[in-house]
Amino acid sequence: MQISLQEIAANAIQARRRIRHHIYKTPLIPARRIGHDQDAKVLFKAENFQLTGSFKIRGALSKLSSPSAQGPLITASSGNHGIGASFAARVLAKNLTVVLPETVVQTKLENIKSFGVDVILHGAETGLAERHAQQLASSGSYTYISPYNDAEVIAGQGTIGLEILEQLDEIDNIFISMGGGGLLSGVGSVLKSFSPKTKIYGVSASNSKALAASLMAGHVVETDHFPTLAEAVAGGIDQNTITLPLAKAVVDYVIECNEAEILRSVKALAAQENIIVEGSAALALAGFNKVAEKLTGQTSVILLCGGNVDHDYIQKVNTIEVNFVQICSSREAKFVFTGDTGRLPAEVPNVGGAGAGAGAGAGAGAGAEKAQYVRDSVATLVRAKSTMTRLIGVRSQEVSPVPRAVSELDYIHL
Repeated sequence: MQISLQEIAANAIQARRRIRHHIYKTPLIPARRIGHDQDAKVLFKAENFQLTGSFKIRGALSKLSSPSAQGPLITASSGNHGIGASFAARVLAKNLTVVLPETVVQTKLENIKSFGVDVILHGAETGLAERHAQQLASSGSYTYISPYNDAEVIAGQGTIGLEILEQLDEIDNIFISMGGGGLLSGVGSVLKSFSPKTKIYGVSASNSKALAASLMAGHVVETDHFPTLAEAVAGGIDQNTITLPLAKAVVDYVIECNEAEILRSVKALAAQENIIVEGSAALALAGFNKVAEKLTGQTSVILLCGGNVDHDYIQKVNTIEVNFVQICSSREAKFVFTGDTGRLPAEVPNVGGAGAGAGAGAGAGAGAEKAQYVRDSVATLVRAKSTMTRLIGVRSQEVSPVPRAVSELDYIHL
């Protein structure tokens, strides 16, 4: 089903009428420090302050309040959509089952269960949880609710754009984290309909970039998915997703960020702005930081999509100091992280082999993780624990040249 961005914008206006009494109109907060060095005006659209801790409540309420949401419902989520859908199910008296990956953040799982919905844990990442929910729905026992591939869900996310237009007279740029594309498509459709000069930046995590890769290819492609601090936007996308053509219509630039850049943005928001967000929200700031020098004198909105984190989250990220030692070739990359257990050796023999990191692990008290393939040699993840630093060895695939333009979409790979 093809739907235009103007239709999404019109649907967002209707969705807002249905959901406005169940959500919070989130503030647009001027930055205290971020952007000042570049003489750029930066504002944060703080969906981390939304009633359920993320923007997902908007799309969930929009869908569950529509005529199509009848009978037993089933959805899948990395966590935030599950929370929003569970809240919506309770206030709208709907029967809902939520399928989550086995890696779901514990606080998100507990939050979902608190609404009294049924929960199923399945798969190592969100894409697998989605496919399982779709399979259960195909039996006829449920109506499937996609977290992003649904016009009513997208329209609900678009209500953020309507609020921004009311809160700010002129918007030069907006930075939006990319997952399945529901948020990007919804907000982008509204802004391009009512403020066509606004530049839309989609920001993708290097470790899970299905939509970004699909935009480059011009069709849905399968990509590998690796652990990321931006877990809320991780996972694959449906082959028939309506978010791909919508994203192509609204996005001006795509920026890809690695784990170190996301981590620095989490810390910057906490230290400089006193704002606590999850990695998926910090991803948008990481994208801004990569092009900030080009935005002097402009007004940029950074959409902070969520703030559902564990209680010791900031303590964890503050124990990590990231130091890269990069030796990039078509075959391997070597780098090191330091944390509260001390420095791991820079030399990692046989990166990607069966014994990768054995010496490093023995010297630092932590074994090397199994080598993982990624497209970029330097993409990785620090999974912070209170007293342990992990070293992840990465062997890269051959990296094909990044096209400067995909149709009318400029792709920035910085």
